[in-house]
Amino acid sequence: MKINILAAMSLAFLAGCAGQGALHQNSNQEQQGLIFSVSDASYTLTPECTRSAEVDHDEDGRPMVVVSMKRSPECSEKAFETVFSKVGQHMTIEYGDQVLVHDSPIITPMNPASPFWTGVEDDALARDISEHLD
Repeated sequence: MKINILAAMSLAFLAGCAGQGALHQNSNQEQQGLIFSVSDASYTLTPECTRSAEVDHDEDGRPMVVVSMKRSPECSEKAFETVFSKVGQHMTIEYGDQVLVHDSPIITPMNPASPFWTGVEDDALARDISEHLD
C-alpha cells in the first residue's frame, strides 16, 4: 500500500513537471525572434514588432534577411534605447540557437525605422526567419 501511494505521488509530481515544461516551451516559442544583444542588454524582435521580413541575396548570391520594424514605443523606440544606440559596444544577433552576427562593433546608432539586412548561412534558415517574423 505504501509503495502504491509513493508511486502515485511520484507520477503526480512528474506530470506537474511535464506540464510546466510544456508551458515554458510555448512561452519561449512565442518569444522567439531575432535577438540583438550587447554586453548589458538585449532586445528580441518578434512578429508583433516586425512590419516586414523577406529573403534577398547579396551580389555573391549569399542569403540575407531584410527586416523592417514597426514604429512604436514598444518596438522601434525600445530597440533603439536598449541596443541600437549603444555606440562602441559589440552586438550579437541570434535566431534560436543560430548566431547570425557575432560581436560586431556598433560604429553609429542603428536606425530602427530603416530596413536592416543580416546575412544567414543558408536559404532554408533565411526563409525560416522571414516566415516567422513576417
